[in-house]
Amino acid sequence: MKVKMNKHAWSKESKNSYSYDSETDYYEDESYRCYKCGKSSIFTAREQKEVYEHQKCYIWQKRTLCPECYKNYNSLKKQLNIYQEQWSNETEASKKKAPYLKEWLKAINDMPNYGKPKNESMAKMLFKIINEIA
Repeated sequence: MKVKMNKHAWSKESKNSYSYDSETDYYEDESYRCYKCGKSSIFTAREQKEVYEHQKCYIWQKRTLCPECYKNYNSLKKQLNIYQEQWSNETEASKKKAPYLKEWLKAINDMPNYGKPKNESMAKMLFKIINEIA
């Protein structure tokens, strides 16, 4: 499937890319393999138009996760943010007793499965605290 591009609706960064001056005028469906589960997926032309023209994502940004894994990744990111916020509201004494430390460490360790870097320093600190209280 093809969908007409509106390059004028792209982000400033995308307008500065080689693609802006190219003669390509249509988005086309792109197949890819999910980084996490290996399932074949399609980044449809309509999805590309939404992502590049309405969400203003950079034009060279490509899909790496299938819709299901992307949903799980966003859920994991949200959970990590919740843990980080809880942590910042803890006192020094309560940090060592926080009931979510193991779940937080598991979530940190799961990030590389989605192609994202692991927060090594936080993982080491949590591992140390968990082992001290065990």
